[in-house]
Amino acid sequence: MALTVDEFLERIGSFKQFQWILLGIFGYVMIIGVTFPTMIVTFLTTEPDWTCVKNSSICNFTEPIGLTSDDYEARCDMPREAWKYVDGFTSTVTEFDLVCDRSYLLVVAQSCSWGGMLISLFLGGYLGDKLGRKIIYYFPLVGVVLATWLIVFPKYFPVFIAGRTFIGMCAGVLDISSFVTLTEFTNARHRAKIGVYSFNFWVAGYVILALMGYLLPYWRSLLLASAIIGTPTLGVWWFIPESVRWLLLKNKHEQAMKQLAKVAKVNKKEMPNQEVIKPEVAEEGSFRHLFINWETTKKTLINWDVWMGASLVYYGVSYGSVDLGWNPYLTFALTGAIELPAYFATVWVSERYRL
Repeated sequence: MALTVDEFLERIGSFKQFQWILLGIFGYVMIIGVTFPTMIVTFLTTEPDWTCVKNSSICNFTEPIGLTSDDYEARCDMPREAWKYVDGFTSTVTEFDLVCDRSYLLVVAQSCSWGGMLISLFLGGYLGDKLGRKIIYYFPLVGVVLATWLIVFPKYFPVFIAGRTFIGMCAGVLDISSFVTLTEFTNARHRAKIGVYSFNFWVAGYVILALMGYLLPYWRSLLLASAIIGTPTLGVWWFIPESVRWLLLKNKHEQAMKQLAKVAKVNKKEMPNQEVIKPEVAEEGSFRHLFINWETTKKTLINWDVWMGASLVYYGVSYGSVDLGWNPYLTFALTGAIELPAYFATVWVSERYRL
């Protein structure tokens, strides 16, 4: 009797060595290709305190002025040569003077990657179904790494904006394809576990990025370090498996069986004698299915509302953590680390109630 993909994976190991290795590879890529590109902007666009130039006849403040000071905008009425940023830290704000009448460019610098991500999220799922999970996972990763290298050196603000927008597009596709590919290599019994465990690497990226920001207070050095650390991920193509379900749906049965054989070999299991059943799909999904009837439309709109509200709070707190007045690197790391208990609780609840 033929087996479903889930039943086949149960026989050859649905959460053993192969899945743990895959989780480690995808976790490393998540740190490099998703966490770093998404959250590094916190330090790239941080605005340091400013202070008066020594012996200035126009600027008379004796203490550094920060974001929360009542005199924060006083410099906007002074000649540029009358004040300076505090020493020991640089960002795009200090290099391109994104303050006063140029402060709107700071908003652009902070949000351009999200604009790119918005575009890519509409296309990522569709392209993954058409071209396969592997290619839609790998090439956005290449785009993130190369674009990061691109914006390290040029001292031209539009290059930074274009690069960050492109990075956002690639990181969005990479994020969604990563979760889908991981969960397709286990069965329903472990799907919540492997999916949520991958988010722990998001937290690890937070902590690593905070440490890097502390050690590398100059923004181009921080960006260069992230590009160097990310470059080895370009070799993961040979370690990324193609989705068995996608191969079967595309009538590539032989390739699907070879992929399952690799899983069995790594997990040290015998391949079953049965064939694997092609998954049943009534109709290929598309964006219009989100609004195919009133019930589905209602769920879609509620889901969007919840995600928008959660995202505004989550990223507002995360990006703003460095401006709380405490150690910015420690507060940033804690903002990410606090998620760990929630992830383990999510796994327990999902497995307990099979959500």
